[in-house]
Amino acid sequence: MEIGRFEKSLICFRRSRSLGKKSADRYMEAKAVWNMSKTCQRSGDTIEALNYGELAGKICSGSIDGNLKKLDEEIEE
Repeated sequence: MEIGRFEKSLICFRRSRSLGKKSADRYMEAKAVWNMSKTCQRSGDTIEALNYGELAGKICSGSIDGNLKKLDEEIEE
């Protein structure tokens, strides 16, 4: 069965998120979820895009890590 490019992207980002969680790398996890949000937005699924965007912001919240702070600023924008 053939899947589209958005579905392929989501599969890859879900895997990346799992790897980030497994290795306790919050930046990798948040970046993957943020990319899932952007993918959903481009595919027209705005509700899922908002849900993933909120989740990415939650993963970033309260962090003092520079990369996570930058990502959080991007998400807030």
